[in-house]
Amino acid sequence: MRNAMFCLVLTLLALGPPALAADPPAAGAPESAKPAKPARPKLVGAKAVRGQPTIAEGKQVAVHLWADEAGFHLRWVNAGQPTLFAGRIDLDKPLKEKTRVAGEAGSGWVELSGDRIVMFSTTLRQGVDGLDLVAPGGAKAQVDLKIDGVDATPEQVFLGAQGAHPEGMPLLITYR
Repeated sequence: MRNAMFCLVLTLLALGPPALAADPPAAGAPESAKPAKPARPKLVGAKAVRGQPTIAEGKQVAVHLWADEAGFHLRWVNAGQPTLFAGRIDLDKPLKEKTRVAGEAGSGWVELSGDRIVMFSTTLRQGVDGLDLVAPGGAKAQVDLKIDGVDATPEQVFLGAQGAHPEGMPLLITYR
């Protein structure tokens, strides 16, 4: 019995300590083995989001973002097929009001988490859907948008009346 225990201990010592799942990748490991860094938000100034755009229904999958005196607005449209729009908006100041618009056009939810985070996930079947936010002057919003489960591409996002495209997701928008 003693010899069996002694052999087991020697075998375990020879194998070395078990590898832990949380061990960091070794120096010089390929980039794919290293944890991904979170994407830095792309800064968008207030001028870029100023003014309500013209929104065409049923032509393309798109998200329109703009700001005016009433607040910050998002509208999403599809190209005739049900499309999942999801996202998160983090404000640097407490939100005063949140309103879902055209809720009958899609199914899903828009929720407030605390007083500074708005999250949504809706499937738009037709028409236009979206939300309006009212926050104090000088507010900034970090916006992360997903369409059908992947980051919205710059070509799918239109900013302000001019319809400019951002550099990518997420966005950091100053809108007043």
